[in-house]
This record gives sequence, structure tokens and C-alpha cells, in this order.
Amino acid sequence: MRKDNWTSQEDKVLSDTILAHIASGSTQLQAFEEVSAKVDRSSAACGFRWNSELRKIYTEEIQKAKTKRVESKMKRSNKNLTERVEKDYDDTFGGLLEKLKLKISLLEQELDRVKNENTRLKITLQDSRPDVVLSEDFKNMIKIIERARSLGVLEKTS
Repeated sequence: MRKDNWTSQEDKVLSDTILAHIASGSTQLQAFEEVSAKVDRSSAACGFRWNSELRKIYTEEIQKAKTKRVESKMKRSNKNLTERVEKDYDDTFGGLLEKLKLKISLLEQELDRVKNENTRLKITLQDSRPDVVLSEDFKNMIKIIERARSLGVLEKTS
């Protein structure tokens, strides 16, 4: 391992890598491991350089990376929530919609059957109407006779 001073290029690799890891939600330890392979230094040396020198310089960039991480996490969370809501909607309401369509179809068939039965009964009733009319006339005549008796126009016959 090297023991000489850090170059500005190595500092740039270290800071860019760490900021990228922060923004993506990864750990700084993973960033140190990644940088150590690139700059031929130990991950401990990378961690020491970052924490003792570079962190102070990049405070604003660190904050931006953290904000980016939170925004990215929220977008993923919102996307997952949207996907779950759509799936729940399809599972719940989509299935319910299909069941309702089937029920409506069955009810329409039943309505057609009842309409046909109603038409058939009307025709049957029209064919047998003379008996109904006579029966109605007979009832009305009985009422007239009962009324005449109550008025004393007719005497009761026993």
C-alpha cells in the first residue's frame, strides 16, 4: 500500500464515489472499498482521508446527495404505492366489475323472460275476458239489489 500524499485526482475519485454512494442510498464503507481498488490504497486510508480532510470541503454536496437520495426513495415509494393501488384496483374492482356485468346480463335475461310471460298472460286474459266481464256485471247487479232492499224498495225473500 502507498504511504505518499493524496493527489487532487485521487481526492476527486474519492469524493465523487462517496457522493454517488450517498445519493444512491449505499454506505460510505462500500464507497471506501470501491475507491481503495481504484487508487491502490486501503479502505481505511480512504475513510481517514474522507473524514479528516474532504468531508469538511464537500458539506454542501453531501447535503445535495442526501436530498437526492430522499427524493429518489420517495419516487420509488410512490411508484410502488401506485403499482399496489393499481393492482388492488384491478384485483378488487376489476373482478367486481366483471361480476356485476355477469349479474346485469343474467338480470336482463330474467327481465326478458318476465316480459314474455306478462305478454302471454295478457293474451290469455283477453281470451277469457267475457267471463270476467259477466262476473263483474253479476257482482254489480247484486250490489244494486242489496241497495234496493236496504232502501225498502224490494222485500227480502227467504
